[in-house]
Amino acid sequence: MREQELAAVTRDYEISKQNYKSLLDKKNSAGMASDMERRQQAEQFTVQDPARIPSTPIKPKRLVLNLGALGVGLVLGLAWALAIELKKNYFLGEWELPPTVKVLGRVPMIVIATPAQSKATQ
Repeated sequence: MREQELAAVTRDYEISKQNYKSLLDKKNSAGMASDMERRQQAEQFTVQDPARIPSTPIKPKRLVLNLGALGVGLVLGLAWALAIELKKNYFLGEWELPPTVKVLGRVPMIVIATPAQSKATQ
């Protein structure tokens, strides 16, 4: 019986101790909040000159930006096409050969007529 009474008193003491600590924390935070409010009253900012909307945008200069992008795109496209042509290891005609190279033979173009083309020629 004595042990149960001692456990009940200890439990009540712990609960009271937690409640006291909670109330003390709330008192401290309320004091800090009121202290901060007092400090902010002395540091109030006022806007003396309101913001104005500019009549024309300063940046970006769209025409210059678009022309620059067009120029860069053309240069990159031409460089890419040139790189692809140089990477291929064949030529398309006699005009691509240097003048010192002799042409040994030519392959004629072979055109296969479709039925629609053969009716048109008749």
